[in-house]
Amino acid sequence: KMMPLETVGVLKLLSEQMMSELQAAINIPHMSVHPLFQQLRDKSSLVMHRICNTALGHKQLAPGDLLFMPGEQASCMYFLTTGRLWYRRSLPDENDEVEGKGEWVEADEDWITEPGIWLAEWEHLGSATATRPSSVIKLRSEHLYEVVRQCPPALCKFLKEYATRFLRWLDETEFEDLSDIFQGDLNSDLIMGFIPNSDNTDNMAGVSEESLKAAGENNFLGNQFRRMSRVFGSKGEEEG
Repeated sequence: KMMPLETVGVLKLLSEQMMSELQAAINIPHMSVHPLFQQLRDKSSLVMHRICNTALGHKQLAPGDLLFMPGEQASCMYFLTTGRLWYRRSLPDENDEVEGKGEWVEADEDWITEPGIWLAEWEHLGSATATRPSSVIKLRSEHLYEVVRQCPPALCKFLKEYATRFLRWLDETEFEDLSDIFQGDLNSDLIMGFIPNSDNTDNMAGVSEESLKAAGENNFLGNQFRRMSRVFGSKGEEEG
């Protein structure tokens, strides 16, 4: 079980800088299961430190506890650090929602609800239940936005490119094939393809936010960026 740092009295004796480094040392290894944050760690340790100290929260789950339910609004991305979750996808039915396929979520292998940090609105598509004592890291979208506001223009452009490619893929995927869960062993290569300058980048290079929004006007997503779109726009103007 992960013990919240604020409950450990002796840590109050640490300087702000040392506490920041401790937070990063604890959280970055768990977040690095996602290729974007692995790359971000290598590009800017300062940005990752800021994310760890201002944008993260932690949640403890007992066996049988729900992390989320179908239809709930998502504003966080989750990383499972200990334990195990069972995810059950729900599919819309004429009268009610019916259960779809289920899958296990493993600690330090998979990540959860990434669309929740890039889209203005994302409803959970299923339920996630702890099957043993579990701990998750919550990456909170609005706090991540505050960190992005402070990023240098080049790094902001890097994040915008990734988000745009990710959302285009999300938009083009059939609704029935979408999930809140991203299995690391199955999805890492796909995600690597969305990261600018990665070896696996496909022919989606140069996709603009405007073309993405235009393509999504009539679909179920709508492709509305979170408030980050304002940051991306202002950073682009500064860079130009």
